[in-house]
Amino acid sequence: MQQLTPRRSDFLATMTNFLAKELRSDQYANLEQAGHSTEERIPLARIFVDLPISPQRLKGPPTRHREEEKDIELIALLMETASDPLDPTSILQTELSPEDQSTRSQDPQPGRYVLVGGPGQGKTTVGQFACQLFRVALLQNRPSNLLPPEVREALSALQEQCRTSPFLGPPKARRFPIRITLSEFANASMQIMTCRFLLLLPADRTSH
Repeated sequence: MQQLTPRRSDFLATMTNFLAKELRSDQYANLEQAGHSTEERIPLARIFVDLPISPQRLKGPPTRHREEEKDIELIALLMETASDPLDPTSILQTELSPEDQSTRSQDPQPGRYVLVGGPGQGKTTVGQFACQLFRVALLQNRPSNLLPPEVREALSALQEQCRTSPFLGPPKARRFPIRITLSEFANASMQIMTCRFLLLLPADRTSH
């Protein structure tokens, strides 16, 4: 009997396959809460619009901005923050400009945001699109022959969206995105009664 020897997985190929699979599965907008049929497949890159946000909780609709006031848009903010070095030494050495201090955290653990909004206001969609941009940053320089045709098409659509919008674009720093939906979170927390399931979920998806 021929002896079988263990072979180490190709990390780059494994991560490329995982990112490609996630990019393909997240390429369509989820418009069920807006009253659309689940059979309608609308590419997210075709319809996405960045969300204006406020760093303070608002009790009512925002008043009309003065001309000199600039809207804070979430995706642009996340992509800019993601380009910052987040190691402890760099954090201590970083000094924010006055205009960035209202939106950019200078706490011991910066780069963390909680998006608060009502049902159907785009929280899930904006997280989905942000992860797509991080995947674009990691996949856009991979050889095209390593990506399936559907993944190449989705990648091209996202790149075109970035080219046509001055404020949208993949981050300069490449960070590995993990998106966990609320339904996955609830199901996993019932099966694994520990916070470790937040690490086990991505590991399980990567292995398939």
